[in-house]
Amino acid sequence: MGGVVVKQGRDKWRKGDERLERADEYALEADASAFEGRFEEAEEKYRKALELMPQNADLWAFRGIVLAGGLKREGEAMRCWERAEKLDPLIGEMTAGSGPSSGAESRELRKIVLEKSCRRRIRELMEETGEEKEG
Repeated sequence: MGGVVVKQGRDKWRKGDERLERADEYALEADASAFEGRFEEAEEKYRKALELMPQNADLWAFRGIVLAGGLKREGEAMRCWERAEKLDPLIGEMTAGSGPSSGAESRELRKIVLEKSCRRRIRELMEETGEEKEG
């Protein structure tokens, strides 16, 4: 009986590892697509990664950047960033700053800060993997 439980536990971990690996693959593909300006493709890959790892704040933030910066879908982007901030309060702290604290101006400032930090992170990831964009 104990052997069956151990096997089931191992199988569960293996499936979790496979999901994480697949989500990582989607995220890397999305990063590369976004870096090359293929924003529709990047958004689709981030969405697939989020289906596997919906609690990943970075994926939500990066999807938001693609939606806002590449596809001009501001409302969806803001919802992604809000979800990212709920999952990881540091994202909110990172973008809070001392700017305007009311309504649309605050949202716009947060969007700009998030957009720049996410783009920088995508660039860093690409450089780490040696896939720097030529140009």
